[in-house]
Amino acid sequence: MILAAFTVTITAQKPGENVYYLLITLYSSSYVLISFLLSPAPEVFTLTVPNGPILTRLNASVTLPCELSPIFNVEPLEVRWYRPDNSYSPALLYKDHKIQEAPVDPRYRGRVSLTGGLERGNVSLTLERVTVEDRGEYVCHVSSEIWYEKAHVYLQMNVTGSAPVLSVASGGGGQVNVTCSSEGWSPQPKLTWRNKEGTEIKNEQVLFTSGNYIDSNRPLEILSLSLSLSLSLSLSLSLSLYFPNNITMNEKTAHSAIRVTQDGKTAQYIKEEKQMKSSVQRHPHVLAKQGFRSEQHYWEVKVRDETVDKVVGDCGQLSWYVGVARDNAERTSTVHVTPHYGFWILSYEKGKGFHVNTDPPTSVSVREDPSMVGVFLDCDRQTLSFYNVETQSHLYTFTDVVSNGFLPVFSPGKSDKHVIMIC
Repeated sequence: MILAAFTVTITAQKPGENVYYLLITLYSSSYVLISFLLSPAPEVFTLTVPNGPILTRLNASVTLPCELSPIFNVEPLEVRWYRPDNSYSPALLYKDHKIQEAPVDPRYRGRVSLTGGLERGNVSLTLERVTVEDRGEYVCHVSSEIWYEKAHVYLQMNVTGSAPVLSVASGGGGQVNVTCSSEGWSPQPKLTWRNKEGTEIKNEQVLFTSGNYIDSNRPLEILSLSLSLSLSLSLSLSLSLYFPNNITMNEKTAHSAIRVTQDGKTAQYIKEEKQMKSSVQRHPHVLAKQGFRSEQHYWEVKVRDETVDKVVGDCGQLSWYVGVARDNAERTSTVHVTPHYGFWILSYEKGKGFHVNTDPPTSVSVREDPSMVGVFLDCDRQTLSFYNVETQSHLYTFTDVVSNGFLPVFSPGKSDKHVIMIC
């Protein structure tokens, strides 16, 4: 019958002394069995760390592995974790059998610990609540009175950068230069371009890449951009790139108080009483000559000219609206200009701001008043989107824009001296 069983550990007080584990097992009173396990602290040791970087995420906990070989109890030794450029203010300092409060880097205070088991030769560093500044190189330094070793561990953080911004410029000859810019990625992401069929654009079609930027001379088409990292962090962006359609206004569809220039690009409201009386049954807009039934179409409309504003001494247009109408929509003022009657428009009225013509109207918040509005009609997806061309920002998107055919709509507003112009 076993009366008792216990283990007594005797630990050396100085580096290099032998460490003995004394195991005493008491059996029946007839005999006592005593066994000794010897585990000496070597004069020379090495450190084992991973060959590659340790991956983590923002605000996560991560362990930077570091183990001694041969395995022995390192509690009497000194363990120091630090950044290569700051060895005198380490992230963690273990000395005299305890973690020291100073000198340590205050950025790591309360976030670091040794959790691997010093008695088993494991001096791995655990870092809590990882920040972007924590990424980079760390040094694991272990020393006795007669020997020391150090090893380097790299912490790599996967951080999703800012939303890609695509800048477009004409390259001539039906080509376009597309520049993508995105910041804050860690590490540098894999960047992939695809065309509208989903086929990857190969390197021989890309003229220049540098850091987070890429320039590519491509015909005008839909390009899909994907930025991705390991650990399933990714950000994708698709952008339809088109030269604006060559659209002109159809003077025959204009309200008689609206004057259309000979080239069909500009419309202006004119104040003539006889014209006003003969046109009260029409909405104050003009339709385009060109209509659309399928695919995607884009055009830009200049709604404000800051140069003219300064000359005439006011703050721009009193009102305007742009958008599309069904090609068979009622053109008299007996119907409302709403989606129900086949009109989808973005409008501006001084003092009231920007609205889309839902029922009731929906206010559209803008950071900067646009001087030029981009209109993108996707007949296949049945959407109509508006953009601030200068800031390359999205304003609003209609869905369920359904018709067998569409005509662009332009209105310079009522009683307004300013023009509206197709660019």
